Amino acid sequence: MQKRVLVIAYYFSPLGMGGVRRIVNFCQHLPKFKWTPVVLTVKPIKYFAYDQDFMKESKCEVHRSESIDPLRIMQILNIGKEFGKIRNRSQGLSKFLSIPDNKIGWFPFAIRKGLQSIKNVDVIFATAPPYTGLLIGWILKKISGVPLVVEFRDPWPYFPYTTSLHKRLNEWLKRKVLNASDAIISINNPIKTDIQAIIKKHQSVVVIPTGYNEDDFKMEINPSNKFTIVYTGSFIPPRTPKYLLKALSELISDGKVNSDDIRIKLIGFSAEVPHELFLQDSKLEKIVKIEPYRPHKYCVKQLKEANLLWVMIDETEKGVSTGKIGEYLGARKPILATVPECPCADVIRETQSGIVVPPRDIEAIKKALYDFYSRFKKGKLGSLPEEKIKKYNWIMLTNKLSEVFDNLALTKKVKSS
Repeated sequence: MQKRVLVIAYYFSPLGMGGVRRIVNFCQHLPKFKWTPVVLTVKPIKYFAYDQDFMKESKCEVHRSESIDPLRIMQILNIGKEFGKIRNRSQGLSKFLSIPDNKIGWFPFAIRKGLQSIKNVDVIFATAPPYTGLLIGWILKKISGVPLVVEFRDPWPYFPYTTSLHKRLNEWLKRKVLNASDAIISINNPIKTDIQAIIKKHQSVVVIPTGYNEDDFKMEINPSNKFTIVYTGSFIPPRTPKYLLKALSELISDGKVNSDDIRIKLIGFSAEVPHELFLQDSKLEKIVKIEPYRPHKYCVKQLKEANLLWVMIDETEKGVSTGKIGEYLGARKPILATVPECPCADVIRETQSGIVVPPRDIEAIKKALYDFYSRFKKGKLGSLPEEKIKKYNWIMLTNKLSEVFDNLALTKKVKSS
C-alpha cells in the first residue's frame, strides 16, 4: 500500500543546482519504496539556474504557494537581468532583516497551502536550506500531529550570524525545530555532530550523502585525445579556480606539461567573473574554457568525456559538503579534490576515487596534476572501485530515507490503534 509524504522544499523544479537535484531524485525514487511524494514549494521565482528536464523527472503532485521574498518579488516584477549584482547587494541587508533567512516571507503562504495539502499524509519531510522550510514543517506538525522529518543539507547557520541577537533567535528556533522533529537527516557527519549536541537523546540523526543516478550515465560519448579536466558547479566566493590555474601555468612554464595536450572546462554559475582575469596568462588562453550554468544532461556528458574531475572547497568551508561529488563518482573518473579536511575529502579517501590536497597549496596541486597527467600519457589513469561507489546510487540512498519514513508511519499507526 502506497503511503504519502509531504515534501517541503523551497528550491524545486524547474530550478537547477545540486540542492534541487537531491530533492528531485528523492521524489523520483520514493514510489519504488511505496511512498508517494506530495511537494509543497513556492511559485516561480527569479533564479540564476534553470533546468526544464527536472520537471520531466519529478512526475509528482506539486502544490505551489505565493511568497513575499526577494526571489519571488523579482519574478513578479520581472527584475533580474542583473541578477548577480542585485543578489550580492541585497544579501547583507536581507541577512540583517530576516530570521531565520530571507525566505521567511514564504512562511504564512506555505502554512495555508500546506494545511490544504496535508490530507491523508503519513509523514512531513522538510529540507533546508532555506531554514524557513523547517519552521513550516514544525508548525504543520503542531497543527496536524503528522510525524516530522527534517533534513540539513547545510549547517545552520551557513554564514556567521550578523549580531548576537540574530544568534540567540536562530539558536532558539533551531532547538525548537530539532526537538519537535521525529527524525533528522544530515548530509554529513560534521552537521550530525552539531545536531546531536542539541537534540534529545532518543532522537536519531541519519546521514544520507549526495549520490548519482545510474541511468544518467548510460550515454554515448566522444572522448577527447587531450587530457581534459572538468569542473561543474558554482564559483561563489571564497571558491575560486585561481590556485588550480596558477599550478597549471607553472607546470607549463616548467616544461612538465605540454599545453597542446591539456584542456580545462569550468562549467557553472559564478557570482563574479574574476577568474577570467587569470586567463590573460598566455599559457592558459587556449586551454581553459569557461561556461555558464548548463542543464544537468549536458554536464553529465562532460563528466563522462573528461579524464579528470576537479572539485574545490575553500579552506574556510570545513563543515560543507558539495552536491557534485555524487555525480563525479557516478562518472567513474578519477577526482582531484582541492579541499580542506571535510566530508568531501572523507568520501574521496573512502571510495579511493582520487587525490586530496589542501585548496590553496599550489605546490601540492602541481604534484597531483602532474601525477594524473603522467598516468594519462601512459594510458594508466585506471577506473574507480565499483564496490565502494555503488552505495552512493540514488536508489540506495532513497531506500535509506524511506526506511526512516516507514519507522515513523508504523509508530503513528501503533499509537492510533
